[in-house]
Amino acid sequence: MLNILAARGIRTSGVPMDEEGMVVDALEESIRAERPAFIYTIPTYHNPRGVCLSAQRRVQLLELAARYRIPIVEDDIYGRLGLEGPAQPALKAHDYGGHVIYLSSVSKSLMPGLRMGYIVAAPDLIRRFAAQRQAIDICAPPITQRALAIFIEQGWLHSHIRRMLPRYRERRDALISAMEQSFPCGVTWTRPQGGFACWVSLPGGISITDLYVNAVGRGVAFVPGEMFGPAPDGRAHLRLCFSAEPPERISDAVATLGMLLRERSYGQPGQAAVSGDYVPVI
Repeated sequence: MLNILAARGIRTSGVPMDEEGMVVDALEESIRAERPAFIYTIPTYHNPRGVCLSAQRRVQLLELAARYRIPIVEDDIYGRLGLEGPAQPALKAHDYGGHVIYLSSVSKSLMPGLRMGYIVAAPDLIRRFAAQRQAIDICAPPITQRALAIFIEQGWLHSHIRRMLPRYRERRDALISAMEQSFPCGVTWTRPQGGFACWVSLPGGISITDLYVNAVGRGVAFVPGEMFGPAPDGRAHLRLCFSAEPPERISDAVATLGMLLRERSYGQPGQAAVSGDYVPVI
């Protein structure tokens, strides 16, 4: 989303987050100062933090949107991927004033290569969105849309998600366990309630660029945290995604990252844990 907006010359402004999601009090201050055209948020299993906007803050956010007459763009691509029980209802479920534009996709819940999503919004907005879409590529392939519709109608999407969630939970737990064992003091991370990613914060003095280059040289990749905000927050972060690798590969990759972090924190060389001839990519 940040890349899309930047490509269109749209200026973005960030809002602080904590373990309950977006800090809505800070959002109101930003609204008064910035007068934004819309609010973009991932309230359920936020990427990259994995946290959920609390029930109280969801109410606050909807009240703010109504008070200032600002649309909310709710990105809910991870909403079906709860690792600790069902998620809270979407913001759109309580949008009695029509302020929420709801976006979702099957690219996370079914397969990454199936780039197909949907919008729930007021009819006049849907007509305008459809016109914009037609100006880009007429429409998505009808055969693919029909195949997906049948897949959903037959209940296969629900069955697929129910089968995959225990695997994602196992991989999430393996990642957290490995970080507890391998990462040095001063490194902190979130425990994602759903979705695919964990947000790791590093102590001062560690260069993300240096860490990334050395990690990739050992076969381990991560996404630098600066990719996920409109401006740096003064601390080094990285995102670790646990969806694609089995637990043993995750453990090896985290051991390698831990070794590199210890070297940069304490200046003491470590030894990477390697499975076979490679260190897995996370």
